[in-house]
Amino acid sequence: MSATREELQTWLRECMAEVEQDGALSLVALQHYQSNGEATEVHVFRAGSPHFSDADRMGEILDQISGRHARGILGGGAQQYEVLCFYGTTTKPKRRMPFVRVGLTSHGFTAGGGLATEPPNAVGMTAQAQRWGEIVLQGTMTERQAVVAALATLVRDLHSANSAMTKENFELLLALKKSLADQADTAATTATKILQAKHMAQLQMAAVKLAPGLINGLAGKPIFAEASGDTAILAAFQRALTPENVEAMSAMFAGGDLEKQAAFATLMNRMVDLQHQEQTEAQQLKELQQMPLGIDPLEDAGGEGVAFIDPRAELLRVVGGAPKQLETNGSNGHGNGHTNGSGANGHTVSGAGRTDGDVLLDDLLAAITGPQLSFALSAIGTKNPGLAQRLKERANAAKKEK
Repeated sequence: MSATREELQTWLRECMAEVEQDGALSLVALQHYQSNGEATEVHVFRAGSPHFSDADRMGEILDQISGRHARGILGGGAQQYEVLCFYGTTTKPKRRMPFVRVGLTSHGFTAGGGLATEPPNAVGMTAQAQRWGEIVLQGTMTERQAVVAALATLVRDLHSANSAMTKENFELLLALKKSLADQADTAATTATKILQAKHMAQLQMAAVKLAPGLINGLAGKPIFAEASGDTAILAAFQRALTPENVEAMSAMFAGGDLEKQAAFATLMNRMVDLQHQEQTEAQQLKELQQMPLGIDPLEDAGGEGVAFIDPRAELLRVVGGAPKQLETNGSNGHGNGHTNGSGANGHTVSGAGRTDGDVLLDDLLAAITGPQLSFALSAIGTKNPGLAQRLKERANAAKKEK
């Protein structure tokens, strides 16, 4: 693009401020280049002439002279000018400032602005083709430069955002690792406390179960029933035994007399019974713990869903099945049969065909209060309505006999 008046004035101020080896600025000349490349001097400012030391006034005069000169050229069009600066006494210019001014004919965009064309001759056609090619090239390069600058800005912004995100992700990763470590430490601490609490509860339970035997031993008299004390001691002894201990004890008693073997067999039977009893209690406790909260057992017993489990109902169910277990096919006093005295299983017959189980059941039903009996019968009715009805009738008959 051609230099404007302001650009000419700025360039002249810079040239006046400089001092070359040959001396200070001594001459400023304006030249015009024809289409064939020949240069023609248009105006000259020499040292000491008016306005030579005023760069702004000198630039204004050079711009006016070059404009009048371009408009006066035949054919008009874009005209090439150049300002030359000489220093000291040298005859070669040290500074050059080329620029373009447009004549009268205006047909198309030119580098100097506005609409203009070259002279209507062969040289003008060549100059016009060069000018248009330069315009296209400069426009294309300007567009590409803008695209490249936009892409560079976008890449820089993306790189900055990626760096910030990477830093944030790293900080989050460290925080997550710390949180996971804290959770693992808390879980380990909680598990340790739970194990300690379970161990303490087991020790306390063992102490409670051993209490009857220990109190009897300390007091020297049966404060508690001997069966309770013996059972507590055997239960503690049974929990402390391992399979290896049992094998060693079996081997030890195997070589003894029959009395020792019988005593060991009795001990093992009682320990097995205790183990079965503990398993049954644990299962009943587990079933009770699984019972949903906030329900009425009497209403839930007759409805749908989870059945209510009550130890007293289970006891009645077991007792209710006892007579069937005591039935025999003979009365010779051997095997599983019953006699009027005692059979092999130790049960006796009392009254007219009534066994000990019948008597125990009648006593149990007579001893249960009305609400307790209703509660037990409701629980049994969910599993076996027929049994519940028979127990109800038998309970009524037992209460009348009492």
